[in-house]
Amino acid sequence: MLIEMMLSTALAWDGGEWRVGVPAEVDLVGLAAGLRPELLWTVGAGQSLRLAAGIMAGPELTFVPVDIGYRAVFFPEKKVHPELGLNWEGQNILSSGMPKVRRGAMSVDLGCRGDLGEHWSVGGHLSPDFALIGDLGFGLAIRAGVWYRL
Repeated sequence: MLIEMMLSTALAWDGGEWRVGVPAEVDLVGLAAGLRPELLWTVGAGQSLRLAAGIMAGPELTFVPVDIGYRAVFFPEKKVHPELGLNWEGQNILSSGMPKVRRGAMSVDLGCRGDLGEHWSVGGHLSPDFALIGDLGFGLAIRAGVWYRL
């Protein structure tokens, strides 16, 4: 369903823009921190497709997620934009002395971004996830970062 929604949105695209983001992330489940850069392609008023990959390291594990998803931006004409996203996430979890964990998860981005000018914006997201394929589990991440509109 997510892929169907993304394809129909992309096919209806009448011109858009690209945005690159570099959010720092802290994963509260597993206690790891790092960067999860993302690329957003605006495909309609307040609608973006998202691709992100990151690496977070902590005392217990190293977490390597790769996401593809959809993000809705509310009030895109205003300076402050609440955001809501839905992502499919491939998760790789490495921990010393344990077998590697590979699983698929659904995650939600709840956040807000504010424009600093024509090209720059800052913001943050709270992102809970639930692993549905592979080892079941849940996660919770907090991200804060900067985005640049190309």
